[in-house]
Amino acid sequence: MDLKSQSFPVHTEINPDPKVIYQALDVGVFDFPFFNEGADFYASLNDQPGRYLRGRVETETENLLEIRGFIFHTSHCGSTLLAEMLKASPKIRVVSEPEAVNGLILAYLFYDLEMTWLENQLRKVLEDFLQPLGSHQGVIFKLSPWNVFFRDVFARIYPVAKWIYLDRKTEEVVASLLKSDGGMESWWDHPTDLLRKYFVRENHLTRGEYLTALVNAHREQARLHADSQLLSMHYPEFIGQFEKEILPHFDLKFTEEELSRSRERLIYHSKSRGKLIFS
Repeated sequence: MDLKSQSFPVHTEINPDPKVIYQALDVGVFDFPFFNEGADFYASLNDQPGRYLRGRVETETENLLEIRGFIFHTSHCGSTLLAEMLKASPKIRVVSEPEAVNGLILAYLFYDLEMTWLENQLRKVLEDFLQPLGSHQGVIFKLSPWNVFFRDVFARIYPVAKWIYLDRKTEEVVASLLKSDGGMESWWDHPTDLLRKYFVRENHLTRGEYLTALVNAHREQARLHADSQLLSMHYPEFIGQFEKEILPHFDLKFTEEELSRSRERLIYHSKSRGKLIFS
């Protein structure tokens, strides 16, 4: 199938009647460290009139790619580096922290929608990322850190899919989060406390206390939902376990050339699309 672009879900409206927004995208969108970073790049181009579609685009389900698994993780723990190492093979598509998935879950939370609605919509959106494009043969989803609180929902949709939980020392994660902005760390500044109370029940006096509790809560969710499909990994040890543990867990086998390219990713900053040397 020789396709130059496909319509993929890029955002979900967060309102009582959420609609998913689709965008016609080139396969290069998956080369970006984060899927929506790539979608924004293509949206900035002037040669894509009518690129947005509101509502689901019907796909040919018989041609969908295979889901190889999911990556759940503590924030700031090397998950983007792991995704880049997996993308060293042109056969693997990694969909990294898609906002269409986040928007569905947030709409469910903010507007008290039915769980059956969330499961059905998540299944459709995940399936839409399996559309064939380029040389990809299998798909791995690297989800946003807080999605681990909904691990049971993903397990009901894809009960036999393999998953990894990537972790890091709590104090290192919190120190990194305190230096950043955006993402789950920004929930501390949210005008309502709905998100904070959903993920962390207790009240905390400082941002550091809140982030520590949040990181511990992520880890507890992974523990609660541990099953035979789980492989637990830690930063930075997972780097040395990539070939012998992570690839077999996802039923993948890289060529020597692909392994060489995955090791090369260690040199560069994983969250930069360019060749920015990591220090």
